[in-house]
Amino acid sequence: MPKAAALGFDDIVLNNCITAANVQEINAVADRAAQWGVNVNYSAYSPRRTGCRDYFLNTEEQQDFLDQGLRRLKERMDKSHWITNNKTTLEATSRYFARGGAPACKAGLRWLVVTSDGALQPCSMQFKRYGLSEQARMVKEFTQNNVCNQCYVSIRSYLDKSFPQLLCENVTEFFSFKSRPRSSCQASN
Repeated sequence: MPKAAALGFDDIVLNNCITAANVQEINAVADRAAQWGVNVNYSAYSPRRTGCRDYFLNTEEQQDFLDQGLRRLKERMDKSHWITNNKTTLEATSRYFARGGAPACKAGLRWLVVTSDGALQPCSMQFKRYGLSEQARMVKEFTQNNVCNQCYVSIRSYLDKSFPQLLCENVTEFFSFKSRPRSSCQASN
């Protein structure tokens, strides 16, 4: 990993899926990413994918570890840019675990999956398929009746936000004239 990062393209991103088994290690993962000179992104474990809630954060102690770890990550984000999540996404991830899910899913309307053979699925974890021109039917049959709350995947974490919030979090930083501090994890040329 460090050899690939040393090529200098800053395009390697580790994904850390936060689970009950690794919740105490989220900052150690950030340390390793910085040591290797790569970026890291955090996502939330979804029992919908596996049907198993054993790795979901199920205790107050696990939630406390998460909240402490996320607080530290957000502090680190002020000084460097190798943690790719937005702070609001990390806060929403904490709420997802605290509530035991994320209500009001808009799969099929705000986002959808186009499969390799051209079919539509409302979500990568919902396997009912629709024809390429049937999004309206998918919204009527699936989205309007969807009560699933079992994921907080990356696409959802961004599209649950309002357009003004997305604009503020993404575009304004892109056009910022502030100099971004060079991360200690970025390879030097």
